[in-house]
Amino acid sequence: IETLKTMVTAPRSGFLFYRLRSRLRSELSAYQRNSRFQAFYRYWGFLIKQRLPFQKQGFPKKIPATGGHILAVVGADGAGKSTVIGELYKWLSWKLKTYRNYMGSQQPSSVTRLLELCSRIVSKVCRLWGGFAGENNVPGRSLLALQRFSRNLYHLSVGQDRFRRYIIAKRQAGQGAIVLCDRYPLEAIWRVMEGRPMDGPQIAVEAGLKMDWLTRWFSKMEQNTYRKIHPPDYIFILHVSPQVSLQRKPDHDPKMILAKSQALKQMEKGSLHVIDVDADIPIEGVLLNIKSELWRLL
Repeated sequence: IETLKTMVTAPRSGFLFYRLRSRLRSELSAYQRNSRFQAFYRYWGFLIKQRLPFQKQGFPKKIPATGGHILAVVGADGAGKSTVIGELYKWLSWKLKTYRNYMGSQQPSSVTRLLELCSRIVSKVCRLWGGFAGENNVPGRSLLALQRFSRNLYHLSVGQDRFRRYIIAKRQAGQGAIVLCDRYPLEAIWRVMEGRPMDGPQIAVEAGLKMDWLTRWFSKMEQNTYRKIHPPDYIFILHVSPQVSLQRKPDHDPKMILAKSQALKQMEKGSLHVIDVDADIPIEGVLLNIKSELWRLL
């Protein structure tokens, strides 16, 4: 609207148009298929290949008629998420343009890795000082505050990592690809986890009721970052009973497994496109059901 008003009221204002162009590019960056350099390179590369004699033509990956999609596979521990995504990738990438996107915290960026290391060092120093001189003194309280600060920075960085991977997935889907996502943060799930969010904000959970103004500010920033991650096009929920989950993951916390299982059942689907899958059956049956449904969607 502001662009249209400027065209009518100040059609020769170059500075205003330059400022509006920058804002438009920033707002539409998530839907940009290629950068300007990539578009230039691909355009001229295609023209040159067309004119080269004996140029070997590869077999380009096909794009579904319905366009690109982001698919998330979620489930409690032991549901077989990683196995399902791996098999789906093999099945789809043979002919279709397909990507895998891990959005969890186990593959951190360099910044997140550094912040995690700093947080561990501060926690270690805090424990040593507490055992030596106690925490009810100025150095002890200062170390506790520094510990909270470092953990908050770490959680913020994890959220930023996930948001960057979400933007990458959006661009890949915008190019017509199928993007398979593991550990996708879904607000509909982590809001019903009763203080134990699954792939969601962590600062408020760790702080509990002892939140000072700085921690509340960090928590608000973290939640705003997660809210910018919009739901995927399709969500495949692998429902596995707590008994079966414990059989497959006997070293995991039974209470956490039960909480995740209940959260997946209680999530508000609303406008989400959710496909429920029984993951108690053998993996071959799970894959067959998912492939049949996915092929119908594509």
